[in-house]
Amino acid sequence: MQTLYLALAIIIPWTFGSLWLRWLVRPAGPGQRALVAGYGLLLGLLGATLVMRLGVPLGLPLSPVALSLVLAVIAMFPARAIWRRATQPGNAPDRQPGASPLEKCAIAAVAVLVLTHGALLLPDVLLRPIYPFDATSAWVTKARVWFDQGSLAPFVAKELWLQAREPLWFTDHMPDYPITTPLLQLWMALFVGHWDSSLINLPWFFCLIALALMFYGQLRRAQLSALAALVFVYFLVSMPLLETHVALAGYADLFMGTFYAAAFMAFCRWCADRDPAQACLALLFALACPLIKNEGLFWACSFIPGVIIATQPRRRALVILLLLALAALGLLQVLPQDLEIAGHTLERLDLGYRDEVLPSILRSFAGFDNWHLFIYLLALLLIAACVLLRQVPRDLVAPGIALLAASGLFLLLFTYTGYAGGATRFTAVSRTSMALVPAWLFFAALLYRAIQRAPPTTGDTGH
Repeated sequence: MQTLYLALAIIIPWTFGSLWLRWLVRPAGPGQRALVAGYGLLLGLLGATLVMRLGVPLGLPLSPVALSLVLAVIAMFPARAIWRRATQPGNAPDRQPGASPLEKCAIAAVAVLVLTHGALLLPDVLLRPIYPFDATSAWVTKARVWFDQGSLAPFVAKELWLQAREPLWFTDHMPDYPITTPLLQLWMALFVGHWDSSLINLPWFFCLIALALMFYGQLRRAQLSALAALVFVYFLVSMPLLETHVALAGYADLFMGTFYAAAFMAFCRWCADRDPAQACLALLFALACPLIKNEGLFWACSFIPGVIIATQPRRRALVILLLLALAALGLLQVLPQDLEIAGHTLERLDLGYRDEVLPSILRSFAGFDNWHLFIYLLALLLIAACVLLRQVPRDLVAPGIALLAASGLFLLLFTYTGYAGGATRFTAVSRTSMALVPAWLFFAALLYRAIQRAPPTTGDTGH
């Protein structure tokens, strides 16, 4: 019976999200099913947390039945629209040409490798308890209290908790962090019916599944072959640090990287074909980034330069970006030192350049096995693109600018703030980079596609 409840805890939000995605992403094409399933799963998990976050303060009980009914009611609109569309003539999906027998064998072999990684991770997720440090001191604390109390009891700063001494006020290591991650753990505990520090980790496993499905679906939409798309999915799911955050579930970094990648991949497709559905997905998941971690606000803002490049003429875009950069520098000079933005103040950031950080960052990417050979693959593709492409493909310019902006913020965090120790001691740099690595790998796949399509260069034969 417990297995059934676990299945329902995932199937209900997955169905909710998939219905909305099927309604939103209308044109059928390659990768359609994977795209709908991946984005639908991630949207459903987010939707479950939003229902608890918004409904419980209004009197909705923390009951799996009540919460599921709310999701079902909200899903009635897309379900009705999908039904109407299905009954209209001329809506049969186009059939895609089949792969050759050799390509089918290669696809099957890579698919087995991908599935093997998932199969080996699942026992860890189901059997291993929450792993410290942040997972047990900042995230699961909230879920456990809410499950025991049957309500979303407030978590406040330690100083306020000591002064107030309210019986139903609580505190932990990071009381001001977004509550999406513990709400996912609470969602699982409500369906299980008792507190289980292993089974509440299941959303991390399905987060990786959602990331892989979205990755494959968007690459197929970008006209990569099924084999090439699946190979890049294997590159993704075989990254050691990504797998570690699934096996040692409980940290929010995997969800941070997945939400940012979901927004970035949709942004890439919108830049290519101006599909309104992709624009909606990019905006939705970019706005959801601050619901995962405080730093998500900065990752969401990193899309602003890309949007400006994509929507404005080149000269005007450059002027706007220059003015924004000058405005940001000016704000740093006039903002109060104790003003808190996304959980940080200028005073605590301790701004100043740390020259010892860059070698540590390089070592974490190129020396350690956190990301396997990702940095070398990206470097080779960038070099090949510079050599073989006469100009940067138009649909890669704006996404590239957005990624460079996010990467610039990443470097600023460790080289110009007091968080430099997280890089020199290798305690935070890799976890933080998880927000960007899946998106960079997707960009690498688009570079591969551009190189593959590059016309051959013809030299002068002398005749």
